[in-house]
Amino acid sequence: MLVQAQATPQESGLRNEKWYLPLGLLSIATYLKHNGFPEISVLDADHDSLDMITTRLQSERPSLTGINFNVFNTQLLDDVVSAAKSVGAYVVVGGQAATPIPERLLLSNPSIDAVVLNDGEIPMFEIAKRLQNASRDMTGIPNVSYRLPNGEAFVPKPSQIQLANLADLPPLDRQINGFNFDRYLRAWNRPDIDPNRVATSMYMQKGCAQHCTFCARIDKSLRQRPLEQIYKELKMLWEEGVNYVYIVDDTIAADKKFLSGLAGILEENPLPMRFWAFLDARNIDEESVGYMKAIGMEKVLVGIETGSEELRRKNGKSYSNDFLLRRVALLGKAGIKLEDSYVL
Repeated sequence: MLVQAQATPQESGLRNEKWYLPLGLLSIATYLKHNGFPEISVLDADHDSLDMITTRLQSERPSLTGINFNVFNTQLLDDVVSAAKSVGAYVVVGGQAATPIPERLLLSNPSIDAVVLNDGEIPMFEIAKRLQNASRDMTGIPNVSYRLPNGEAFVPKPSQIQLANLADLPPLDRQINGFNFDRYLRAWNRPDIDPNRVATSMYMQKGCAQHCTFCARIDKSLRQRPLEQIYKELKMLWEEGVNYVYIVDDTIAADKKFLSGLAGILEENPLPMRFWAFLDARNIDEESVGYMKAIGMEKVLVGIETGSEELRRKNGKSYSNDFLLRRVALLGKAGIKLEDSYVL
């Protein structure tokens, strides 16, 4: 059982934004299902209450529970961990926020058995195989931090971290074992914005090669899914009624060859879809804007970060306000909306 712990606090605006698909958990679940572990489910506490998840844990009693940890669910993480441990599950915590602090998580909560760093598909598959063979010895599994017999935490060295080849990962199964994809589509349907919009999220690339000082991203290199696989998923989403896709990549235009290929495949095989994506200002030029327009990009979120050129320089973004204005003008000329982002 894979669990997305609930966003907190109760009044958090994020808790009302129930369209965020737990893409990481769905990818892990799909990988496990394709590799011999079909009895797997994904629960999302932003849709299912903690009480409901606890009830499911008690009734299904999974041997392995994976819990996604991020900055929005720290308060309820311990509750989900405790519920999973109470039924005897091997409890694994992972995700973006867990990767830098595995030792702290293991030593602060004895109910956490392991922490997965970076990609979770292969590590969770290997953990599941060990448990299937009645072994809780996780020695040698890549990306896994675990508690040693002496109570200390084993943390893999950077050389022991393995990043998945995205081409080897199967396309996401958004209906896996009763996962209710329609709930997310309904949650994003906003008649006050666009009554005809049926939206969801997906990823095409992982990572970013830029080095902004404030960035908490764990992927420091760029990996890409095969274009044919991306198009197949887009077509499948369109056939399910989706007409708007939020691309969660760190930056959509880091690789112009990839962007050109995506534009080409969508021009040859058009889909009536619009897109929204993250974009680094340094990747905006006439060529990249042309590809984005060809794709059907409606809006991009650009990290302006600050109006101070000096602060941007100190934080790894050495370009002028005039540069930004010229680049943004290219977006406007192409009819692509700008959503600007800042760091406080």
